[in-house]
Amino acid sequence: MLLENISPFVRQALTSTLTPSHTKDIHTKIKTVDCRLFYIASGGGNMIIEDESHPLLPGMVILFSAGTEYIWAVKDDIRYFSVNFDPHF
Repeated sequence: MLLENISPFVRQALTSTLTPSHTKDIHTKIKTVDCRLFYIASGGGNMIIEDESHPLLPGMVILFSAGTEYIWAVKDDIRYFSVNFDPHF
């Protein structure tokens, strides 16, 4: 299936920067209520998805479904773009 075939309802699209000082936003487990797509524009760190750590690198795209648990583990400032959406098949 192609991503374009899901006819998504976009809940939110944004750009943001996380820094190691954002203690409210990092090192906290988040459980999604919708699908999420992240594009890492710059920076570094890890994202812990379902208890497995993944390095975050510029140019990386992350896509996961509703109900996924993740944690931002930021080492450097991370600038990212995100789209939160519900798929409609």
